[in-house]
Amino acid sequence: MLTAALGSCLAVTLVMALSFAGIRAGMVGAGRTELLAYQLGKLDAAGTVDVLLVGDSTLGNTVEAAAWERASGRPVSSLALTGSFGYAGTLNMLRRAVRRVEPRLVVLMHTIEMPGREIEWDGLVYTAEALGDLAEAPPLAVVRGLANLDLVRETLEAALAGEQPAPARLVERDYEPQQPPRPDGVSPGVQGRRLVPEDLREDGIQLLERVGALCRERGVPCLYAHGPYVEPFCSQNGDFLEAANRRIEQAGLHLVSETPVCMPRADVGDSEDHVAPQLRDTYSALHWQLVMKEAAALGIELPSPP
Repeated sequence: MLTAALGSCLAVTLVMALSFAGIRAGMVGAGRTELLAYQLGKLDAAGTVDVLLVGDSTLGNTVEAAAWERASGRPVSSLALTGSFGYAGTLNMLRRAVRRVEPRLVVLMHTIEMPGREIEWDGLVYTAEALGDLAEAPPLAVVRGLANLDLVRETLEAALAGEQPAPARLVERDYEPQQPPRPDGVSPGVQGRRLVPEDLREDGIQLLERVGALCRERGVPCLYAHGPYVEPFCSQNGDFLEAANRRIEQAGLHLVSETPVCMPRADVGDSEDHVAPQLRDTYSALHWQLVMKEAAALGIELPSPP
């Protein structure tokens, strides 16, 4: 009986170790491998990054890092993931980034819904690079995330296949393309949510506090911008946003004023918090202005272009 139990523990430990090795190398991610691997690949190849962007699909569909580079003359990198990674993924992507580069400014951008969303701890597990990166997750969530034979299979398959080029669809937009609209021009994913202060989740705020602490430890200013959101829900969520903004500031993050930008329905893409692809340049430029306005108010200056 004891031998069987020890054997089972050893097997689970081995599976978890192999899974974590694949995750650490950006080789696996439970169906989210390609985007995560693409962003990690950019980070590993980065030399200097003066402006670092982290967040979810709101960021990926709003900001074009290359346009911000042209506007500033400084290197800008976006590590946008998806909402399923949430604040947990943002925390670990920031941890990975500051181990490699020394950004002069960090900008977080998330959907306005994020402070009220339940934490998906897999987002922390799949973005971890060191065991310490798992500290915020409940132990059972770590075991569930890593004791996964599918991740072992994916790790072995990726190891055998060797390094693969980034998918063209990701390279083209520096992010995932949006779903095409239906023939009637209406995207079924655009609904919007009515939120109230009671929807705020303490576990999410605690992750933001860890982000704020990391920013202070590294001596880098970190701004938080709410991503664009569809009207009329955007304007109707003022009480929720006021409560969220207080907690975001208390976490040590500087809020970008005038966000979220409220989008008319015609400006919305395949989700209530996604800018239509043809308007990405416009919204990217607008958010650059809002971020630089906030940075100037805080006395943050980027180095002059070389």
